[in-house]
Amino acid sequence: MDIDAHRRIFLRIILPLLLLLAPTGTATAQTIVTNMVNGDTVHVSNCRSNRGSILFNQSNTENFDGWVVVDFYDQIGYINGIWGFSTSSDNYIDLWDGGILTGTRLVNHVGGLLNNNVFDTIYSGRMILHVHCNADTAIRGSLNFTWWSDSLSSTCDYSLHTVRVCNISATTAMVLWHTNSDSIMIDYGAGRHMTTGNGALLVGLDSATTYTLHVNTWSDRSKPCCEYTTEFTTLNVDPPTSFDATDLESPFATCTTGPADTVYDTVGIVLGRHTVMTDVTEYDPVIHQLRTIPPGFNSSVRLGNAAVGAQGESITYFMRVDTNVCDIMLLRYAAVLQDPAHSPSNQPSFSFAIYDENMEPIDPECGAAHFVSSFDMGWNREGSTMWKDWTTVGFDLTPYHGRFINVQFITRDCLAGAHFGYAYFRTDFIRKAITSPQCGANATSTLIAPEGFNYHWYTDDPSDTLSTTPSVNITQGNTYYYCHMSYIENPECGFTMGVYSGQRFPLADFEPVIVTNDCIHFNVYFNNLSTVSDDGIHPSGSGEPCDSSWWWFGPGQTSSEYCPTVSYDTTGTYPVVLISSLAHGQCQDTLMTTITLPTFVNYDEYYRVCDSMTWSRTGDTYYYDTFGVVDVHPAPNGCDTAYTLNLKVNHSVLNILGTDTSCWSTPYVWHGHTFSDTNSVLLYDRLVDTMLTVARCDSVVAIDVLRYPKIPISFDANADCIIKQYRLVGNANAPYTHWSSSPPDPAIDGHEFDSVLILSPEVNTNYKLTADFSPSGICPTRDSITLEPVSFPTAYLRVSPEYMTLENLEFDAYDMDNTDHWRSWTIRGFSGGNVVSEGSATPDPHIHRYIMPDIDSVRIGLAVNNGYCYDTNWQSIPLICTTIWAPNIFTPDLYDTENNRFQIIARGLLTAELNIYNREGLLMFHTTDLEQPWDGTHNGRPCMQGAYVWHLHYVSADFPDKPQVAVGTVTLIQ
Repeated sequence: MDIDAHRRIFLRIILPLLLLLAPTGTATAQTIVTNMVNGDTVHVSNCRSNRGSILFNQSNTENFDGWVVVDFYDQIGYINGIWGFSTSSDNYIDLWDGGILTGTRLVNHVGGLLNNNVFDTIYSGRMILHVHCNADTAIRGSLNFTWWSDSLSSTCDYSLHTVRVCNISATTAMVLWHTNSDSIMIDYGAGRHMTTGNGALLVGLDSATTYTLHVNTWSDRSKPCCEYTTEFTTLNVDPPTSFDATDLESPFATCTTGPADTVYDTVGIVLGRHTVMTDVTEYDPVIHQLRTIPPGFNSSVRLGNAAVGAQGESITYFMRVDTNVCDIMLLRYAAVLQDPAHSPSNQPSFSFAIYDENMEPIDPECGAAHFVSSFDMGWNREGSTMWKDWTTVGFDLTPYHGRFINVQFITRDCLAGAHFGYAYFRTDFIRKAITSPQCGANATSTLIAPEGFNYHWYTDDPSDTLSTTPSVNITQGNTYYYCHMSYIENPECGFTMGVYSGQRFPLADFEPVIVTNDCIHFNVYFNNLSTVSDDGIHPSGSGEPCDSSWWWFGPGQTSSEYCPTVSYDTTGTYPVVLISSLAHGQCQDTLMTTITLPTFVNYDEYYRVCDSMTWSRTGDTYYYDTFGVVDVHPAPNGCDTAYTLNLKVNHSVLNILGTDTSCWSTPYVWHGHTFSDTNSVLLYDRLVDTMLTVARCDSVVAIDVLRYPKIPISFDANADCIIKQYRLVGNANAPYTHWSSSPPDPAIDGHEFDSVLILSPEVNTNYKLTADFSPSGICPTRDSITLEPVSFPTAYLRVSPEYMTLENLEFDAYDMDNTDHWRSWTIRGFSGGNVVSEGSATPDPHIHRYIMPDIDSVRIGLAVNNGYCYDTNWQSIPLICTTIWAPNIFTPDLYDTENNRFQIIARGLLTAELNIYNREGLLMFHTTDLEQPWDGTHNGRPCMQGAYVWHLHYVSADFPDKPQVAVGTVTLIQ
C-alpha cells in the first residue's frame, strides 16, 4: 500500500460523501443525551441498541451544522422528533437516503419555527439527518430512533465510536477512540490485551505488514455486531530523523501539483515543477544575478517555474524529530515572484510551514512563513518581479522532540494565470550548540553560534549587547556567555543558549538505557552525557554538550551518532568506548567501560479465578483466559526473574433486569444505589450491582433507570381593563401540560391543553398548570396562580392646606381609598417655567413634604394600581408669596440706633402708596417708594411723641387685579 494511505495529507472529501463511507461499526449508546458540537457527526446504530435519541437545548453564536447517521441495516425502523427554533429564517432539517448502492437522495426537508413529529415515516437501511441552525438562534427538541425488529442476539452495553489508527510507523501505531466504558479489549493479531482510557500504543509490530484490528468493550466482547474492525499497514521503515530535500524519490517525500488555488490535486513528481538543481554554475533564467544553488553547496530544489497558467506546487517531507541527533533545521531559500498588483489572495506566493503527523499546524506563529508578492515586502525588484536572494533561517526543533512532523513548501502563480511565482530551497539539520575554535588549557577567545538566526550576545544583563553577529570575541574569561537566537522572519520567536568561556575540556560520559520485552533480546539506548569541563575532571555546570562523539561497541561495531541505539541478541557483559571531542577534534576525552545485560530465570504460574471484574497482577488487569504472558521482575541491573502466567478466568455474566423510571419528587433506591433527583435534564443511568454465585464468582445485575427532572414552570398574566379579561400564558418545557382551576372555571372546558387561556373570573380563582413527560402523569410538576376579578381602582386625593405661604412651606396629601393597592406619588413644583419632579412608590396612603421657597406652586399626583388596572388623580396647591412687615415703635432722636426711622418692608408688591396720619387725622408723611423711610418730622419739624396711623395701598403679584389696603399704628418716642 502506498505510504500516503497512512498519513492525513491533502484529505479533501465532501461531508455527505464522508458520512456515507463511515464505518458501520461506529455506534453510540442506547440513549444519547448530548448537544452536538458544530460540524460533529453522531452515529446511531441498531447494532448497539433498539432505540436511540439525541436531545438539543442550546444557543448558537454562529451558524450550526450537525450530522446524524442512523444505521437501520436490513431491519425496519422509523425516525420522529419534536423540534423548535427561536427564529424561523432559514433553519431546517434535511433527511437523506444514505444507501450506497442507490445513491444519496433527499427524502424530506423541514424548515420554519416549530415542527412537531418532524419525521414519522418507516425507513430501512442508512439515513442521514443534516441539522442547520443560523447564528444567534436557539435549538430546542429531540430526535428519536426506533428499530421495529430486535432479531439480533444481543445489543451493545457501552458506546464505542470514532475509532481510528494514526501515527503509524514501521513498528508502532496509535489507536484512538471515544467510549463511556472503562474496559476496552484490543486484538490486532500480534497481541491482545485490555486497557482503559481513550487510546493505546500498539508495539512490537512488523514493518510493511497489514494488521486486522478488533476493538470492543469488555462486556460486548462476544457480540460481533458490537465490534469495531479495521485494517492498517505498517511502513517499511520508520521516518528519518532528518531529510535530504533533494531526494524527491524518498517514500517520505510527497510532491503534488494543481491549480494555484488547489495545489494538491495530483500526487507525483512533475518535471519542471519539482526540479533538483545540481549545476553549481547555473543562474536563474529570469533574475540573472541569482544563483540556483546557494554558494558553498552542490544542490537545491526548485519548486515551480517561470511559466504562467495559474499553477501551484507543493512538496511535503515526513520525519521523526530526535533532538539527540539534530535539533535545528536550517532552511536556505530564494524566491522569484511577479507583482501584478492583484488582491493579496490572488498574488503569486511562496510559503513553508511545519505540521504534525495529521497535517495540523504545530505552531503557526513560529513554525511557518508566507510571502505574498508586494512592492512593500522589502525584496529586490527588477521591473514587475520581486526576488529574494539566498537567505538562511533556522528553526528550533526542540519543542517537537519525539513527534512525527511534516515540513511543507508551496508555490503559487497568480490566480488570473498571467504571472508566475517559484522558489529555490534546501534544508540542513545540525545540533544546537555553540562552538569555539579553541579548547584545552588556553581560555577560549571566540564563540560561534549556529547560522540562520538573529543574534543577541550578553553575559549577566540581557539588556547589554556584546554582539549581534553569529560570533563574539571573549572579553571575560571563566564566565558564562549567553546568546539569544531569534528567527529572521519572526524576531518574536527564538531561544537562548549559554556557554562557558574559560578553559574548555571534553568530559566523556554516558548512561545506558536497557529496553527488553523478553529478557533475551535487548535494545540499549546510549544517552550521551558528555559535557564541557573547565578542568577535564568535573563538569563546568553549564550543561553544554561536547561537539561530537565516536563509539566502539566491539569488533566491527562503531557509530558517530551522538546518542546511538545498539541491539544485543543475548545477555552478558559488553565493552563500550566513547571518545568525545571539542573544536573539531582538537581536544578529546576517552571513556572505556562495560555494560552488563542481566540474566533471568523463568517460573510458570497457573491460576483459576473468578474475574470479579477487578482481577489484576503487577498492574495489569486480565478479564479473559491468558496463557504465556511473561511478567518480568526487574533487578537493579535489569530483569532477572520472569513469571509466565497461565490464567483461566470464570467470567461473570451481566444480566439486565429491565428498565425503570425515577421522578424528581421521590427518592430512588436500588441495591444500595440511592439518589433524589436534582437533575435539570433528562438522564439515562445504568445501575450495576455485583453478587456472588454459589461458586463464589460474580453475578452482575443491572437496571436501566430513566431519570425525569423537575420541569420549570412560569406564568405570564395580562389583563385588558376595558373588556375585563385576563390573558394567561403557562410556560413549561414538557411534552404534556394541562390546566385546572378552583373553583372550576367554565372557560377552561375544552381548553385544558391550550398554552394560552382567555379568562374573566367572577370570584378569586386559583388556576393550576400540571406538566409531565407522559400523558399518564408519571412525574408531574405543578404550579398555580390566583387571579381576582378584573376591577378598576379609584384614586381619591385630598390635600391640606388650601394654599401655602412663605411662613408655612409644608403640605399633606392623603389617599382616601383604604385598599392595599400599589400607590405611586408624584410631586411637581413649578419655578420660573421649569418643572422639578419627585417620584415615590410607597404603600403609605399619606405623605408629608416641604417645598423650597422659590417654588411658585405645587401639583400632587396619585396613581393607584391593583396589579392589572390603574387610576390617577391630581391636586394643586398655590404658594402665596406677598408679605408686609412694619415696626410698631421707633425713636427718631436716637440717631445711633437702627430703630430711628419708620420703614415698611414688603415682598411681592406690584404698586404701593404709604400715608401716615396723627390723631387729628392730619397727613404727616406720604410716599410711593417704600425704600424711603419716615424720620418722624413734618415740614422739617419734629413730631410730638405719640401714636400714628399708617395706611398702605398696594397691588400684589398674587392678586394683580385686586387693589388692597393694609392699616397699622406705630408709636413715636422722643
